[in-house]
Amino acid sequence: QAVLWISKAGNPFEILGLRPEPFDDTGSLRLRYRKLSLLVHPDKNDDPASASCFQRLAEAFRILGDETEQRNLLQALFPEQYGSSSGDQKKSTYAERKAARKAAKKQQRRAARECGAVLTTEQAAALAERAKK
Repeated sequence: QAVLWISKAGNPFEILGLRPEPFDDTGSLRLRYRKLSLLVHPDKNDDPASASCFQRLAEAFRILGDETEQRNLLQALFPEQYGSSSGDQKKSTYAERKAARKAAKKQQRRAARECGAVLTTEQAAALAERAKK
């Protein structure tokens, strides 16, 4: 079930089962990663997709563990809510946000193919709606 969960997840927050909001509690993040990694580790799980899902889990942990990466991900997923608000940072243009969303989607599709994920109708509709924005 954990392999299926990770293979269907669309972003690092979904992979680790967390709400997509900023956080700095690395202890709970580590605990969540450890529990999931034991379930999907290729040495402990015979599923052929477990290796690629384990890699996705490790990458999600790396991204969410780094404050800058986490902020960049939130800005790519929710540009209106987590856009650059401080005056010293360069405000991203529409083209930059679009390129970030496109890169994130490309990474998600590649990871889904590696895990052999099949999108549900709800997930496909959500992706289509995101693509319109």
